[in-house]
Amino acid sequence: MKLFRLILCFSFCVLLFGCSFNSNAKYFKVTESEEIVRLSSNSDTSTLAKTVSPAIVAIESVSKTNSSLGSGVCVKSGGYVLTNQHVIANNGNITLHLSSGETASAIVIYSDETLDIAILKADYAIPYLPLGNSDSLTVGQDVVCVGTPVSINFKHTFTKGIVSALNRTLKVTLSNGVGLMHNLIQHDASINPGNSGGPLINSCGEVVGINTLKIADAEGLGFAIPIKSVLSLIEKADSKMLSTTKVGVFGYDANYESDKLGFLVKSVSENNENNILCGDIITKVNGNKISNATDFKFEVNKYNANDYVILEGLREGVVFRSLVKLK
Repeated sequence: MKLFRLILCFSFCVLLFGCSFNSNAKYFKVTESEEIVRLSSNSDTSTLAKTVSPAIVAIESVSKTNSSLGSGVCVKSGGYVLTNQHVIANNGNITLHLSSGETASAIVIYSDETLDIAILKADYAIPYLPLGNSDSLTVGQDVVCVGTPVSINFKHTFTKGIVSALNRTLKVTLSNGVGLMHNLIQHDASINPGNSGGPLINSCGEVVGINTLKIADAEGLGFAIPIKSVLSLIEKADSKMLSTTKVGVFGYDANYESDKLGFLVKSVSENNENNILCGDIITKVNGNKISNATDFKFEVNKYNANDYVILEGLREGVVFRSLVKLK
């Protein structure tokens, strides 16, 4: 597979002066916030922009040595903001810039570099957007992006495009090597550095994806993480640190290498005690169908560490079932 030159869409600059960082930040408690009402599918773009804007934030993360700029969207009552992991990877103090011109503070309660997703908890009751069904997206469907391209001066910039393709798989560079991002939504709405973490929104004002990267040497090739990848995590968010639930395997879509559907296991961790082998294709988690890596993450993230789940699948063409303890 060709390794494209990709741009993670956030802005980064070196600061001349150090800034303090409070590593002992307390969890914020705020009152319940309101859900922004879904629009009809035939609403015009100006109505959509006005309606969803209060839920969108620009994100500045300032550490002792540098700062980053990105975007985010409130997705749950109580100030839970979804963004990209690489936007807050510098472990800095986080400031949210709201559409009203006010600012709020936030802390990270979940972070996953492989998925490139982070969940923040704000100290402000930000209105939140309804979540859409990313599985129901179709090629050619209208979508809108909202973000902070290039500079904080351009916060809450709206761009419009269409879904260009679905289920894209791209190779990306991670801190521990090269990884794969699966089931990405490809679209042609304009995104630039600073758009990372901003929402991909359908015509009803629902969040269907989170913008993460674009092809560096091309125009109109942006990619978003489907919202289904993090639905289970959002549901579990409740003012405390969320842990990543792990099976102890690495893999990707089975149809990336064959005509089978499911999650293909390519490697298992050295200390993995679960009866899962390289080459297994996982097709069910606790009876729920798995067609790809997104489905697998969605089902596993419903549970917590030390829970047990039953995995079903194919091993050398033969059906197997295994009781697995999550970590």
